[in-house]
Amino acid sequence: MRSIVSKLSPYAAQAGNFVPGNGDGVVTIDETPLAVATCYEVAFDNLVSESVRSGAQLIAVPTNNATFGDTDMTYQQLAMSRLRAVEHNRTVVVAATSGASAIIAANGDVLEQTEMFTADALVAQVPLNTEFTLATRLRSIPELIITVTAVFAMLVGWIASRRRRG
Repeated sequence: MRSIVSKLSPYAAQAGNFVPGNGDGVVTIDETPLAVATCYEVAFDNLVSESVRSGAQLIAVPTNNATFGDTDMTYQQLAMSRLRAVEHNRTVVVAATSGASAIIAANGDVLEQTEMFTADALVAQVPLNTEFTLATRLRSIPELIITVTAVFAMLVGWIASRRRRG
C-alpha cells in the first residue's frame, strides 16, 4: 500500500509504521481521566467517543507534524480537534512538537494557539466535563441511519426508473 500511496504523495514514504494499541485510550493524571488521541486518531470519531464514554473529562492530542512541513495538515488536524471538542463538549489540548499547539474550548473556539515551528508553551486552567452530549451517547447511529436511508432511497429510485422504462 505504501508504494501506491507514495506515488500520490511524497510525504507517505516519510510516515512511520503504526500499530493499534489496546484499551479505551484513557490515561489518568492526578485523578483526572484524559482521552489521548494522536493526530491520526482524532480523525476517527469512534476512537475519541470510546474514550469519552469511558470517563475522559478532557481530550489530549499529542502530535508531531514535522513530516508534513508547512502544509495545511496541521490546520486540518486542528479543525478535526475543534470538531471533537464540540462533539463531546470537552476541552481539547493539542500538544505539537513542531506544528501548532492549541487549547480548544468545548464550544470549538481556539483559546490559545502557537505558531508552527516555534518553540513555545501554553499554560491554562481548563474546565473538565463529565456529561455526555447527544453525539457521545448516540455514537455513529445517526450516520448509519442516514446511510441506510440514502441507499434505500437510491434503490427505490433505481427500481422506479426501471419500471418506467420497461
